[in-house]
Amino acid sequence: MAPGTGKTITALLAVARVAELVIGRLLLVVSVPYQHLVNQWTDELEAFGATPVKGYQSRRNWQPQVERELLEFNNGVRDLCTLVTTHRTLSMQSTRQTLGRAVGPSMLVADEVHHLGANQSQNALMDGFTHRLGLSATPQRWDDEEGTETLQSHFAGKV
Repeated sequence: MAPGTGKTITALLAVARVAELVIGRLLLVVSVPYQHLVNQWTDELEAFGATPVKGYQSRRNWQPQVERELLEFNNGVRDLCTLVTTHRTLSMQSTRQTLGRAVGPSMLVADEVHHLGANQSQNALMDGFTHRLGLSATPQRWDDEEGTETLQSHFAGKV
């Protein structure tokens, strides 16, 4: 979809549909390339009724809250656990380990997904997500066939 055509709202509608299919219980991780997009996605998610954790900068500021929410999610006390983070933060081993402790259905929404095709960002492409949605107006990585193929494979092609 081209810029300004509603990728965020379309993605949120897809998330809502996935939540219905998994009977309302979902770990949702939204990954974006830049911090200002964390704030934009957080605002949109709040408009949809979610209370996301903003995961960027120092882990001390957000990781304890994510761990608490994951514990509640794993124990069936919380139906929706939502983290909005940067691609860089998601690619960190500590973040991946924390999210790997989730038990239940999960979904990754990767905005500007073409950024995750870069070698240093591919760690963010965790296999543990049961549902994956990559968003980009430019899904082909310029002069990087291998990175493009990695993304195509991880997100099961292009729609």
